[in-house]
Formats: sequence, structure tokens, C-alpha cells
Amino acid sequence: MDRIELPGEVAAEIEKLKRSRDDALQAARSAVRDASRVNRLLTVLNEPAPTDSLLDNILNTVSEIFSADVVVLIDAAGTGHFYPVASVGLPEDFVFGSAALTEIAQLFETRREAGILTPDKIRATSVVDELARTLMLEATVWIPMQGNRELRGALALARCAPLPFTREEIGLLSTMAYRIAVTLEQIQHTNQLEHIIRGNWEIGRHL
Repeated sequence: MDRIELPGEVAAEIEKLKRSRDDALQAARSAVRDASRVNRLLTVLNEPAPTDSLLDNILNTVSEIFSADVVVLIDAAGTGHFYPVASVGLPEDFVFGSAALTEIAQLFETRREAGILTPDKIRATSVVDELARTLMLEATVWIPMQGNRELRGALALARCAPLPFTREEIGLLSTMAYRIAVTLEQIQHTNQLEHIIRGNWEIGRHL
């Protein structure tokens, strides 16, 4: 004999279905929003522009997409050290000294995976702590940029509002950081090839 559900059980089941529907709709909206964000970045990456202008456009786009007041691109210099090569939101007179660069390199070595920079980690790194106090930063995140061959550098983002970066945002930032790293690798390889071609042309001309 079939069991007859009580009205309360029916209502609970309907509520459960509604929650599942709402969760599915929310996930779909998030997927569409994230795809739109990635497409915005890809549009910037595919636009022909000098390297300096391209970096500015990349960081301004990332800043806008993630409501970040500060974005800094840390690049590998090929010497084992990592240097800030572009930024948005830093004071115009702010300069990274040699001691600061050493601290950044040490911080980078301990943050090979994306994640939040905790208050303890910020206070332990004077250059980051100075920025946090000067700009009244409330939330920070560190995203390594892994290219096709090697670690290219990192993106550091910060907000002045106490709005922490979510796990979903970190995942999307990691995807974007990979795209940026690959683009920078391609630019570097193109510049190296052009340099070799010019060198061979000069040798041929003298011969």
C-alpha cells in the first residue's frame, strides 16, 4: 500500500525543490558573470598595444572587475627575484627600495599558492604593512601567475573596504593570472625573435 504524505511533508519537499532551483539559478548567473569577466580581460589581452599600455589596461580591468583599490603586478626578473613592474592605486611617489624588493621576494617564496594575506603575514612584511597602513587596506589577496613553462610572477590585489576576497573570486583570479602570464610569455618570445632577426640582419649587412 502506497504511503500517503502528510501536508507538512509536501510543503517541506516543495521548499526543498525551491531551494534547489534557486541554487541552480544562482550558479548559472555566477557562471555567466564570470564568463563575461574573462571575456573582458581577453579582449584587453588581444588588443595590440605597447607593453606599458597593455599592462596598464590589464591592471585597470582587473581592478574594475574585482573592485580592487590596489593592483600590483609582480614579475620574475630572471635573477631569482621578483619586482613590481606595474601597479594601479599606489601613491605616485611610492618607490619600492632594495630592502622592500628582498621582502617581496621572500613573501613570494612562501606564497606559491593563491590565497589571502592574513593580518599576521601583512605585519611581518614591512613594505606590505606600510602600504596597508598608508592606504588603509582592509582585504588583500596574492595570486601567483603560472605560465606555460614557469612561474611568471604574481598579482596582488587589495581593497580599502572590509570586503574579503571570496574563494570563487580567487579561483577566477587564478584563471585570469594564467591568461596574463601566457600573454606576457608570448610578448617576450616575440621580442626575443625580433631581436635575433635584427641581429642577423645587421650581421648580413656588414658581411
